[in-house]
Amino acid sequence: YKRKQSNVQQEQGSLAVENVTILGKGAEEYTRTEMAVATIFAGVLRLKEIDIYESFNSQGGDSMLSTEALNVLNKEFGNILDVSDMFTYTTAAEMAEYIDSKLNVDTQTKENGIDGIIQKLEEGDIEIDKMLDYFDDASEDN
Repeated sequence: YKRKQSNVQQEQGSLAVENVTILGKGAEEYTRTEMAVATIFAGVLRLKEIDIYESFNSQGGDSMLSTEALNVLNKEFGNILDVSDMFTYTTAAEMAEYIDSKLNVDTQTKENGIDGIIQKLEEGDIEIDKMLDYFDDASEDN
């Protein structure tokens, strides 16, 4: 499954991207990540229409297709997801929100350094495993 240049058509309450109709929100309300995840899910599931609030499995997914979707998502978003994430964030909307949060934390971590990451941990804005990932990455760079 390869993503092509977006061919976007808007209809009331849906969005058609690359011959996939995305349902769940008004056309202007989808984030880029929601559109990307929904398009990837639809491609893997061989669907022409996908609801971002319906689970991957309820739309025809299984463990083999989850693995395929995970591989495409990791290729698209920089290898940030684990197998367990496919079972934790089962809808395109949940997965997109999770991806955005991981990308945001990774960007903020690199920009703010150790002081910023410790402050985020103290404020409850970051999980301990993300902090440990930061230190693992930093030690590998040295």
